[in-house]
Parts: sequence; C-alpha cells; structure tokens
Amino acid sequence: TTVSVGRAAETEIAEHERQFREILEYCPAALIVVDEDGRLLFHNARLRDLLGYDENELNLIDTRRFWHDLSQRDRIIESLRKRGGQLLNEEVIYKTKQGQLVHVLLSYPQVAYRGGHISFVGGKRICWVYDITALKDREAQIVEHERQFREILDYCPAGLNVVDEEGRLLFHNARARELLGYDKKEMELIDTRLFWHDLDHRARIRRQESHGGASRRRAVRSGY
Repeated sequence: TTVSVGRAAETEIAEHERQFREILEYCPAALIVVDEDGRLLFHNARLRDLLGYDENELNLIDTRRFWHDLSQRDRIIESLRKRGGQLLNEEVIYKTKQGQLVHVLLSYPQVAYRGGHISFVGGKRICWVYDITALKDREAQIVEHERQFREILDYCPAGLNVVDEEGRLLFHNARARELLGYDKKEMELIDTRLFWHDLDHRARIRRQESHGGASRRRAVRSGY
C-alpha cells in the first residue's frame, strides 16, 4: 500500500541519516558546526577526544572557550563574514578542558555568508579541526637537535669552515673567529681567499681535491 511504501521510504532515509552521522562521528578529524554566536550545534567524537569534554558539556557550549588567542579567532571570523568562501588550513592553538594547549589546523569549507549555505538548521560555520600537535612537537625536537649540534660544532677546539664552490663561507664556528680575529657578522659569506697567505697553495689544494673527487667517482663506477 501507499502507506507501507511511505513508511519504507522513511525508514530508508532514517537509516541513511544514521549511517551518515556514524561516519561523521568516527571521522579522524574533529567536526564543529556553530551558530552565528559561536555556540556549538553539532560535533563528533574526535572533538571530545581532542579537547577532553564529554558530550553533554559540549551541548551549545561557547566555542570561544576552545581558543588560546581570541584575537586570532576574531580576525578569522571577521574575514569569513566579509568575504565568505572558504578558509583552509589555518594554524591556531586550542585549549583543552584541562587548559593544555594543542596545535591544530582549521578549515572552514562552508560558511553561511555572502551567499553561502549550510544544510544544518541554525548553522553559520562548519569547521574541520586537524590535530597537528605531534607534528609540531617533532618539529621542535628537530630544531632543538640542530641547535645542540651547532653548539657542539661552535665550541669544537678546531676551527671549522664550510664553503661553497666559490669559496664563500657558509658556516663557521667560534674557534675559527678566535683564530682569525673576525667577528660573526664579518664572517658571513666572506671570501675565504682572504684567509690565505699563499693563494697558489690554495689553488694546488683545490686541484688535488678535484682530482681526488674524480678518482673516487671513477672507482665507484668501476666497482672499487
């Protein structure tokens, strides 16, 4: 009957909606839908995991509480209101419920400004949130390791010079400055030929280096 067909269609639609919400719920990126005032209308499990709130606490919460820098938030929202469109991969810092700072990328693929439309009742902005804290921590570790390595080289008891093909100084350490009497700024990209008393001696060393490099390349090609 017509009623049975209608009920079957409604059941199918409800099932599709349930499946869709389940996909969003377990998406690896956090999802935020807010109204004009920034109140949270919809979110997924990843947002709760990221920020440490339970589901009831997040119902209609003022999402300004998530931001470490409210002035950055104001600039982003004002930009979206003025020009509409999208804003992708904006790096910001969020705060968890416990006050811990987390680095995230925000993307606003849909906003209800300047002719934009969101298929969510009362929604003004849809935002995807990607946690990049581990990446930022790794970057900080790399920077710190580089700093430590440069510090070791800087206080090496032997002078160290790294030059380009033309002999311009790319890197040096403190011992090289002490030895030659230059300050750090004077040494930037200096022509290292200025260091040599006998430029002919330098030229002979350069020829030997070139010959040695060619010999090594021939040895590699020959299998030695």
